[in-house]
Amino acid sequence: VRKDFLSLDQIQALLKAAKWQPRDRTLLTVVLVTALRPSELLALRWKCFDFAKDSATVTLHETVYRGVLRPYTKTTEEGELPRLVIPEQAVMALLEWFQQTNRNEDEDFVFPNADGGFLLKENYSKRVLKDLAERADCKPKIKRLNFQVLRRTVATHAQHLGSLKDVQSILRHRQAETTQQIYIQAID
Repeated sequence: VRKDFLSLDQIQALLKAAKWQPRDRTLLTVVLVTALRPSELLALRWKCFDFAKDSATVTLHETVYRGVLRPYTKTTEEGELPRLVIPEQAVMALLEWFQQTNRNEDEDFVFPNADGGFLLKENYSKRVLKDLAERADCKPKIKRLNFQVLRRTVATHAQHLGSLKDVQSILRHRQAETTQQIYIQAID
C-alpha cells in the first residue's frame, strides 16, 4: 500500500504557500531537512541549539507527548540526550526566525503558540498544515499533510542519498524495518 509523501514540486509549493508565515516556513524547513518527530520539534527551545562556526547542532532535551512536556527518552537510554547536526538550510532558516521573533531567550520555545508555550501537534496539523496544503499551488494537489507525511517525505527522498542504515539514522529509528516498511516509499 502506497503511503503519502510529497514530491519535490509539492515541497516547493508548500514552502511558497508559507512565504508570509515565517514561523511555519521555518518549522517546515527544519522538519524537511532534519526529519525531527513532532514531539521533538515542538519541544525545541533556543537553548537546544549550538550554532558553532564549523557545524551547528541541536540537543534534544524534552518532548511533547499528549500535551505534556517530558524528558527526552524516545530512542535513548536514561540520561543520554541525542545531539544532531543541523543542515545548513535549517540553520539559515532558524537564524532568520531568531531575528524575527520577540521570544528568543534560552528557555523560550523555538516555535511558540500565541501565549509563548509549546504548540500542540493536533492543533498545528488541523489549523496550519491543512491550510498550507490547500493553498499550495501544485499538481497533483497535496491531499493530506501531517507530520508523518513530512517525515515520510524526508525518508523517501533520502533513499537515493545513502543506504537504508543512513535513512534509519536520519529518522532515528531503532529498527531498519520500520524505516523501510513504513517510511520509505517507491518513487515512480
